[in-house]
Amino acid sequence: MVAVLINSLAGGGAEKVVLTLTKEFVAAGIPVQLILVEREQFYELPKGVKVHYLTEVEKIDGSVKKLFSVYECAQKLKRIVKEENIQWVQSHLIRSNYINVLSQKLGSTHKSQIVNHMLVSFDKKRGYLGKGNLKLYKLLYNKADMIVSISKVMKRDLDTFFQLKNTDRHVVIYNPHDIDTIQHRTKEEPQSFDFDPNKRYIISVGRLVGRKRVDQLIEAYAKVRPDFPNTEVIVLGNGEEMENYQQVANRLSVQDGVHFLGHISNPFAFLSRADVFVLASEDEGLPNIIIESLICGTPVISSDCISGPRETLSPQSDIAIQLTDSMEKAEYGILFPVGHVDLLAESLRTMLNDQELRTSYIQKGYKRAEDFRASKVAQTYISSFELSVEEPI
Repeated sequence: MVAVLINSLAGGGAEKVVLTLTKEFVAAGIPVQLILVEREQFYELPKGVKVHYLTEVEKIDGSVKKLFSVYECAQKLKRIVKEENIQWVQSHLIRSNYINVLSQKLGSTHKSQIVNHMLVSFDKKRGYLGKGNLKLYKLLYNKADMIVSISKVMKRDLDTFFQLKNTDRHVVIYNPHDIDTIQHRTKEEPQSFDFDPNKRYIISVGRLVGRKRVDQLIEAYAKVRPDFPNTEVIVLGNGEEMENYQQVANRLSVQDGVHFLGHISNPFAFLSRADVFVLASEDEGLPNIIIESLICGTPVISSDCISGPRETLSPQSDIAIQLTDSMEKAEYGILFPVGHVDLLAESLRTMLNDQELRTSYIQKGYKRAEDFRASKVAQTYISSFELSVEEPI
């Protein structure tokens, strides 16, 4: 029996990964249960899968409360493991990873597989909370039976932080994507928006927070708009910076060409109808939205931020490279330096002007997306579990 543990089913990339893996484990005949720390729920619960909760609250507010809840949750996880005869607990996100390993320290008999969705070095910038996390990483992550990082850069970061010499128990497994379902959903009609066949569309999808730098996309759009007057921008997502981004569009007098549509339940219907997808982030893990854009047949422009865009769009290049003063026509999309608005504008001009390049990226994108097919990724995870002989595969 395998259990998949995560903080909740609130909307997010890691939560989507958990649901996709759970579905694939079931399809492969692996007995699986889902364990949630909190009851907050955006995504639907998987049908036919037993679900446990480690707390009775919808959401634990505050870093201190979350930290103090880890011990109690670890004790409850230990009881669930014993009652359900669980052999492996696969956990996602920091708090669930702590609970997973601490439960073992408290006597649970399961084996732990923790999935790392972010660079641990990010915590160096987060004050006392970050320093506390760094200490807990060293204390607990090193005790896990297996560590999975979702990108090569994340693995290098974690190995360096821990000064690991024998890294056999630390592997890279990319996020799974349900390609067939995504492509099927591209055929649905877009919600609350009419695409004009005489216009071209640049699209951004994600939480509207500062590090996503949607303001820089709007600034770049303002630079190229005189050359492409029939091109507009669609921004999907909610967040604390929405009003600020709207003010940027107003200040640059492009507000009539920038559409803030908030959260959309089916972004794939929009992605597949857009001409270019842009990610302008300062940092990322392994951005699922880039892979989803490739699946939707949408050419990608991305900042060359740490850690996932280069690894996805230029997999044969050196992952240590990070652009500073030029754009790059990579194998599967265009990369530009983080924060460089002029080069983002140049990337937009290049993509919008060169139909042959766009067609090439669309065709190659479908091929690259196959590396992230859910069934293939799930099989890699299944192979990593040392299940007893009575557990069917």
